[in-house]
Amino acid sequence: MSVGFGATVAFILWLTAFRSGLAEVYANHEKASEKNAVTKQYVMASPFSYQPLPAVSQFNPIVYQSHQYEYVDPMLYAPLNSERGASRALLVAVLYFLGRGLTTTTTTAPSTTDVVCSYTAWEACSSNCKGTRQRTKVCAGVQQTETEACNTQLGFLSNGWYRADNCYDYFVGSANTYDNTKSACEGLNGRLASAGIRNDTIRTDVLLKLFDLNTGTAHAYIGADGSTGNWVWSDGTTSEPTFWGVGQPGSTVLDHIRITLGNPVSGTDVDGTAIFNSICERAAT
Repeated sequence: MSVGFGATVAFILWLTAFRSGLAEVYANHEKASEKNAVTKQYVMASPFSYQPLPAVSQFNPIVYQSHQYEYVDPMLYAPLNSERGASRALLVAVLYFLGRGLTTTTTTAPSTTDVVCSYTAWEACSSNCKGTRQRTKVCAGVQQTETEACNTQLGFLSNGWYRADNCYDYFVGSANTYDNTKSACEGLNGRLASAGIRNDTIRTDVLLKLFDLNTGTAHAYIGADGSTGNWVWSDGTTSEPTFWGVGQPGSTVLDHIRITLGNPVSGTDVDGTAIFNSICERAAT
């Protein structure tokens, strides 16, 4: 219920009661006027109030001959010594203030209609592995740039290669000599593994994923060449391997490394003529 409706109902009831009580007030006024000229101090100030002149406080009860009048509201006086007048005053006061209290504030909720946005096509991913891409969108006339991750897949791919967290793909090549396995990896647009093998975490992850431990100890060639007197990796890096097995390298350093999947992963220097599998490595494509 709104304040307008409550106030309207209260006003109609008040006006009905007031008009009925007003006849009684006038009758009492006339009687009192004949008996005491002092009563002339009380006048009708407006159609809605019966009040004393300013000399008498409107907030105190007014003794008017034998009838008492009390302030109820700035718009309301009611005779209290009249049973009907008192009942009307009580009813009107309750309804009037009830109407004023039943105020309902109506708040217009924000529109929940989705803003229509127009999008451009996604740009190409910034990388073949763990990249980002962007597109532009215009919403309600405001242009924004939206970015999302792309090419996030790791693990085994549909082509059988295994993508590690360093964004290189790995594959187990067929058993052969060092030179032949090297050529085979290059034929797959890769190389004998180097970058991932130098990283302890990637090395362990790749070997565990590519080799089945249930088949026994696995050996494979990797991309390290010591024929020049220094260990040069297939990606061009020159550095000493850090994962030699016990007693390795031997007193006579051979030219290649066979990596062994064990606990821990270890490397052994070999001459390259033995037949082993290989681990091929290539950048994510």
